Order: sequence, then structure tokens, then C-alpha cells
Amino acid sequence: MMPPSNHSIEPVAVATGFFEPAPGPVPDGTALVGAARAAALRGLIALQRDLDRPVRSGMLRSFAQWLGWPEWLYRGTGLAGHQGALPVTITLSDDVLLLANIIDAGHLPALAGRLAEMSWPVVSSADMLLMLGAPDLASTFGIMADAASAGIPHVCYCYRTVPHGRAAFEVDHPVEMGPVSDATALVALIVAAKLAQIYAGPRMVEACLHLRSSHTATVGVIERSFGCSVVTEAAQDRFEFPASWAQIPNAQHDPVEWSAMLAAHRDRMQRAKQIDVVGRIRQIVCDHLARDRRVPRLKEVAGREGVSNRTMVRMLASAKTSFHAIVDEERKRLTADLIRRESLSLAEVASAIGFTDMSTFGRSFRAWFGTPPGRYRRSLIAPADTSRAA
Repeated sequence: MMPPSNHSIEPVAVATGFFEPAPGPVPDGTALVGAARAAALRGLIALQRDLDRPVRSGMLRSFAQWLGWPEWLYRGTGLAGHQGALPVTITLSDDVLLLANIIDAGHLPALAGRLAEMSWPVVSSADMLLMLGAPDLASTFGIMADAASAGIPHVCYCYRTVPHGRAAFEVDHPVEMGPVSDATALVALIVAAKLAQIYAGPRMVEACLHLRSSHTATVGVIERSFGCSVVTEAAQDRFEFPASWAQIPNAQHDPVEWSAMLAAHRDRMQRAKQIDVVGRIRQIVCDHLARDRRVPRLKEVAGREGVSNRTMVRMLASAKTSFHAIVDEERKRLTADLIRRESLSLAEVASAIGFTDMSTFGRSFRAWFGTPPGRYRRSLIAPADTSRAA
């Protein structure tokens, strides 16, 4: 379990224009504030319930090493004050804010250029072995899309065929984060192009990399490294190539090894999906409490997920939780906030979390906090009154 990031995500004022200082030392004690961080904070507001979700640091770990793990990289994140290598697992909010710091410090073009010029793609060892051992390019991109999308709600990756005999590896942004979204797509598409280059070799001239942003300082490096064309200010981020490439066989494919690695990959993806299911159910419970002042029935939630009650119970059990536990946790979390609001009576607090009976609310409250609600509230108010009197 990851420790909480303690980020307080608030709306921020954004200066007009793109702030990207030249690469170099960042003065001690100063915060990196620019277009990337501002857009990241706005996007994270929409992901409040996912801020502490554990994700693999992946490419950011290599970027941090290439930069020499500078102190400024960790500023304004849950890793502030951290020294040395980036942990293998970080929170979703730190993943976004670390990339924002890199962009606002002006280092993204150099890092993306170095990535494009490398001989091999830099991804986690398990995923790299799986992709490089796939039977063909279509399987490689399918695995990459699954692995990159797992547990990341603000970016979606997919491989599909497109008109005119072409295929594409595409990046979509359900939650827009401006420069951070653009940088995420740039890095992913460089890796996609590098994987395609292994299969296509000199035929890369038939491919095209489409980028929504200009990335002026990186376009030339991409064209030289891969031999493909680059279209900037495009409608969508994608790497496009002849559909016939999908069936190019991998000469290094070993069916036995591939089957074993694929089984392990599917197990990892299943665990990631379980985390997503729990998050969605928590959101459904919160929505019902906010809108209807009641908790949803299991049947309602299962219907929203398109599964039976028994399947929903099994899904939650495999994630080591239950529908009752999720409801209880969300009621407790909301109560801890509402009980501090002196303008609300205890009956109003109980009603807001879906209780129609005060005695039932009282029993639940004592189970959560070890004391009756009235006594708990008085204990919160008394210290405040004492400090005002002083």
C-alpha cells in the first residue's frame, strides 16, 4: 500500500502563454510554477479519488536518472525532500506532477530526443520482454496498449486499423492536462515507433507520427531516428503505419516463453482492473449519497457494471473487499468531514450519509470513531473555543 501523497489539489491561476525556462539549475527553495504544473493541477481535480492510486514510475524513473535525480524534480509532490532514484511505485498524482516539473524546467525536449536515439525502448523489464517476444507487431502493440493503460484513468492507449489500409497506435486523453498530456503522448509514441522500427526497418519511411502539439525541438530528432514523417498540430496523437506491418513475424518469438509471460501479464492486468472496479463503485456510492442521501443497493451497482450480483460479489472478493465494506468506508469518510461543520445538526449529518434512524447512525459512529457523535463533536469544538479565549 502506498503512503498518502498529502496533495491538496486546488484551482490555480494560470498565466497566459507557455512557461518553459531554459534547462539549467533551479534555484534552491523555489517552486516550479508554469503551464504544465497549472494544467496538471486542474486535471488532478477531476481525479481526486485516484490521487493516491499506486502506479509504476516507468519512464519517469529513467528520466530522473538521466537528469541526475535533482532536488527540484521532487518539489511540490509527495516525494518532496526525497534523494536519489525514483521509487519503482509512486502515486498517480506524483506521476503527473513529476512530469510537469520536468516540462516546466525545460528538459523534456532533451529527454525525448535521447529516448528517440536509443537502440532499445526503455520500459519496465517485464513489459519489454513481453513486447519484444510477441509473435508479431499487432500483438506487440496490443500488449503495449494494455500495459500502458492499466490503472491510468487520464490516458487511454489503443491499437486499431484505420481507413486506407493503415493501422495506428493511438493515445487519447479522457482528462486533459495540457502540456502533461502532450508530453505523455510524445513519449508513448516514440516507444511505439521504436518497436515498429524493430519489425519494419527501412520501411519506416512509410509510417507517420501525428502529434497534437508542435514539439518543435523534438521533431527533427524523431525524423532522423526513425526515418518516418512527423505531423504536428494534428487532431489526435497517434503513430500510423501500413496495416500489413501488423502481421510481420517476430524471428525471436518463442511460443513457450511467450505463453508463460502472457499469463503473468494477464494476471497483472486483472489486478489492475480490480482496482478500477473498486474505484468506480466508490464513486457510485458517493454519487448516490450526494444526490439522493442514500446508499445504492448491490443490485443497482451490479447493473451499472453490467454483471450479476454474484459476479459483483466475486469481483470485490478478489480485490479483497466487499460492497458492505466500501459503503461503510465511504460513509465514515464523509461523516468525518460533515461532523466538523457546526452548522449541521447530528440528524442532518446522519441523513446526509443515508441513515434514517439516529440510533443506527449512533452505533455506526461509535464503531468508526470509538465514541458517540455528540461527544466526538464537543471534543472538536472545545479546543477551538479554548484557543479563541486565549
